Amino acid sequence: MSGLLYRMKQNAVGLANICILATMVLVTVSTPLTLYLTMDFTVDAIYPYDMELGWETAQVAGQEEARLAQVEELVTAQGRTVECCYAYHRNYALFVLEGDRLERWQFMDGTNDLDQVVNVSIMSVQEANGLLGQDFSLQPGETLVYADAIRLPEVFTLEGVTLRSVGQVHEEGEAVFGKFGTTLGLQSGKAVLILHPQDLEQLLAGQAEASYFNQEYQIQMNLDGGEEEKLACIRQVFSQMDATRTSVRLTGEREINAEYGFFLFLGVFLGVLFLLATVLIIYYKQVSEGYEDRRRYQIMGQVGMSEQTVRASIRTQVLLVFFLPLAVAGIHMAAAFPMLSRMLSLFLLAGTEVIFPLCMVGTLLVFCLVYGAVYILTAHTYRKIVRR
Repeated sequence: MSGLLYRMKQNAVGLANICILATMVLVTVSTPLTLYLTMDFTVDAIYPYDMELGWETAQVAGQEEARLAQVEELVTAQGRTVECCYAYHRNYALFVLEGDRLERWQFMDGTNDLDQVVNVSIMSVQEANGLLGQDFSLQPGETLVYADAIRLPEVFTLEGVTLRSVGQVHEEGEAVFGKFGTTLGLQSGKAVLILHPQDLEQLLAGQAEASYFNQEYQIQMNLDGGEEEKLACIRQVFSQMDATRTSVRLTGEREINAEYGFFLFLGVFLGVLFLLATVLIIYYKQVSEGYEDRRRYQIMGQVGMSEQTVRASIRTQVLLVFFLPLAVAGIHMAAAFPMLSRMLSLFLLAGTEVIFPLCMVGTLLVFCLVYGAVYILTAHTYRKIVRR
């Protein structure tokens, strides 16, 4: 025990460096691996449809049906078929939940808790029925809420309008979120308020001056055909339409694939570098210690200690010195898990609740295998040195 304590005190800096490098291996490999494995979920969340076109509501007031007919005509002219289509008005803005009130979120204020920020979209019950294939019926002052983790009070106030929730859907929330395109995915708190037309009109009254709610008329479509055929058709549609906002799933998917693929390559590259540094530090540190300890073990043998006892002492000390930094690195990763999860959420990832822990555990297991192989090699070399 005294020899072990002496060894740990003498090599505290080296052990700390090994622990830091081991932690960096786990971080730099597990996080980009999570990004890459959740790429399909991310694409589905950000680009739910092949193409999207959006106009400011005031720009197309009274012309909505004509714009939709024009888009469908252009798609047909390119030899493609519309597999599904959604056209609706979208009104959205950021609010912060304070008690039973949804207050406007002031970005520069800095006093609001970001966990309470809610991306609120409001729409009429008629358009919601068309999107969801339902037959909801609401009275003035009533609302049906689709939300994720955020839970709104039964009675709350939004922009001076008091609303009573007649139902909050959480399990099926993503079914409606996918029909709202990219903007709704920017915050972890998302809510769609389905309203009576009278309440919707009251909330949007005067918004041209206040301009707090972003108001859009949006068309979303899925097309038939291969990738290049879809892209050619979409380019033609975009060139003929005066949409203020457009998005293409195939283009976005390729960009995300390239971006996340680069992160994975960089993470694995850095992970290998940190792993090599860790292995070299451990190996040469143990070899140098072997030469220092050889005299001590010779003395132990001279005073009557058996070969078996010497071998057990060597195994215990090398084992502890090797795997204590790995255990501490695992503790560091467990402590950093909440922060890393929040950082990954900035990439608008979906499914990280399951995949990220699995990636962390998988990376740790692979690292343990490599680490164990180095331990076997080092222990063998160490024994050869001290037994000369």
